[in-house]
Amino acid sequence: MLKQPAEHGRGPQTLTTTQIERVVEICRTPRDRLIVHMLFETGLRPGDLLALWLEDVRISPPQVRVVDRGELVNNAEIKQRVL
Repeated sequence: MLKQPAEHGRGPQTLTTTQIERVVEICRTPRDRLIVHMLFETGLRPGDLLALWLEDVRISPPQVRVVDRGELVNNAEIKQRVL
């Protein structure tokens, strides 16, 4: 049986620290800066982040809970349960 050589990719490209800092710099509001920071620092999906409620975030100990609450007003979709 003949086998085709497998392609070994480098994996997904990610932004450098400098590029991330630039994205944060061009954010116009503190809300936007927080969203960008949360996406990069936690690895949350955008829909998971948009579905967070204030009580889902703990400062000490640091914890973010992603809870599926069904259909949301902003049409955010939860893809994972707990982070």
